[in-house]
Amino acid sequence: RSRISAQLGGGDGETKPDGKKFITREQEPEQYWQTAGERKGENPMMTPLPYIVIFGFSTPFIILAIAFANGWIKAPLIR
Repeated sequence: RSRISAQLGGGDGETKPDGKKFITREQEPEQYWQTAGERKGENPMMTPLPYIVIFGFSTPFIILAIAFANGWIKAPLIR
């Protein structure tokens, strides 16, 4: 019988099995963690995408508020 063992996480954490070193976020230049707009100095809130996401997340709560206000949904009484 042979026994199989594995080293999770790549062993010592310094090198990969093929000899290349792992790069952490602290070691990598900041430019690789930025979008093209951030590198140019643009504000990410200037694009419509954040507003679409905010509106999308808040829409169900707005619908529920309207439904409660019109009496379409009765609030349960906790006793």
